[in-house]
Amino acid sequence: MQFRGLMALSLALVMMRPAQADYTFASVDFPDVISNWAYGINNTGQIVGSTFSFGFLLSDDKYTRLDQVPGAYDTFPVGINDYGEIVGHYRDASGTVHGFLLSNGEYTSLDVPGATGTVAHRINNAGQIVGNYSDDTRTHGFLLSDGEYTPIDVPGAVHTYAIGINNAGQIVGYFMGDVITSVHGFLLTDCRYTTLDAPGADVIYTTCTAINDVGQIIGGYTDIHGVGRAFLLSDGEYTTIDVPPGWNSTAFYGLNNAGQIVGWYYDRGYIVHGFVATPN
Repeated sequence: MQFRGLMALSLALVMMRPAQADYTFASVDFPDVISNWAYGINNTGQIVGSTFSFGFLLSDDKYTRLDQVPGAYDTFPVGINDYGEIVGHYRDASGTVHGFLLSNGEYTSLDVPGATGTVAHRINNAGQIVGNYSDDTRTHGFLLSDGEYTPIDVPGAVHTYAIGINNAGQIVGYFMGDVITSVHGFLLTDCRYTTLDAPGADVIYTTCTAINDVGQIIGGYTDIHGVGRAFLLSDGEYTTIDVPPGWNSTAFYGLNNAGQIVGWYYDRGYIVHGFVATPN
């Protein structure tokens, strides 16, 4: 089960080009806290994330500490929609993982029936929630819509992680085959799965983490040398996004309609920071 760190046709792609000056990067760090992760951003620019000890909301340059889910050992806000509804996950005293919805100041636990653990990743403006859950054998994605949980399993996959959803109901994530290097991104549209793999003979695996209403997708890939990079997939073209010098182990996790991206990185002292990247 993940905490912080989730086949019908292959998408036709032909190019991978570098982008060195397309974004302005800014750190997202709760004041006086050493380690921070930024997970989600909505179309008004509100950002949710967490520290080692608590979750937070960043809105209009103001940080607000979010209360723990009642009875929780820890709480991780991950996704936020344009109405300010927040989803994420928490651990109880026994270590069991549950999803949650925070709406109008009230927490609601989210548990897929029969699951041994549930994680919620994203919520759209219709209140649809995606995430993943574990049972006794493997990990599945899920869609929660109108109070009903629907499993998401890429055909032939051993494990499926549903990470992002937009307002059109398109879902992205990644799945694993029978070996650890068999990791591919996917797009689910109208019950059809499309495999997403960053192009290049040296690409080992690809993950997808967010999709906006324009259909842009962000994610990451790792090459044969173990170097991880982030990408933006837009209009059928993958663009590698270069991060500022000194940023290590960078993860791109949230995306809004303006193309702003949030995630986290490690500095030279191995301290983790959240960030927001804004297209120039």
